Amino acid sequence: MSSVYAQNILKEYEIYRRAKVKTQIIYRVYDDGKKTLLETSYFDTEGKLIRNEDLSSEGEVFTDYHYKNRLLQQQTVTGTYLDDYTMNYEYDKNGQKNRQTANGAEARIYTFIYNEKGYVTEMNGQSAYPEGDTVIWRETEKYKYEYDANGNQTSYIFEIFGEEYFKVTSTYNTQNQRINSTDYKFGDVAFSTTFEYNNANLPIKETFTDADNHLIYEYEFY
Repeated sequence: MSSVYAQNILKEYEIYRRAKVKTQIIYRVYDDGKKTLLETSYFDTEGKLIRNEDLSSEGEVFTDYHYKNRLLQQQTVTGTYLDDYTMNYEYDKNGQKNRQTANGAEARIYTFIYNEKGYVTEMNGQSAYPEGDTVIWRETEKYKYEYDANGNQTSYIFEIFGEEYFKVTSTYNTQNQRINSTDYKFGDVAFSTTFEYNNANLPIKETFTDADNHLIYEYEFY
């Protein structure tokens, strides 16, 4: 599931809840007909993502999600070639995420800036650097987000040490479904993706430009 675009988390829960999705399975299908399992996501009866199994890299990565009052509280990540870590989330009295902390081999703290509509416009990440007997926190990464009038995320920028590393822009149809995205790396277009959905608003296919493969989504239901 492309959670980086899931700005309105409760709305996304509702889509999966209404469709009674239990499992989402993503396959990569090549032009020669070869089909490989890429990712499996598991949802509870409220539509919340509770586990993701990512096979897209050389090693497997497993992520478990833990909630309280429908808000994500903790995310634990383990992997074949990955240093295990835990991500903890904190919220203000309005339910807006205001702090995100990564514990593990690389300790990090993330803070958030919201616009007047309650959407995250910046997520700033600081990393811990030991200096003698003390630890210095320095800003290492920044995420910037822009939205249209309906609250759909139209731009996502990732910066490292103040330099833009990559950017993703997206367009939506009248049903507020993301139908196209363009990925830029160091300012140049890397590739574009188109998205297709079924009648339940669930994604069923991703097609890439200049690629010999595409992704298909299959579902199991409660």
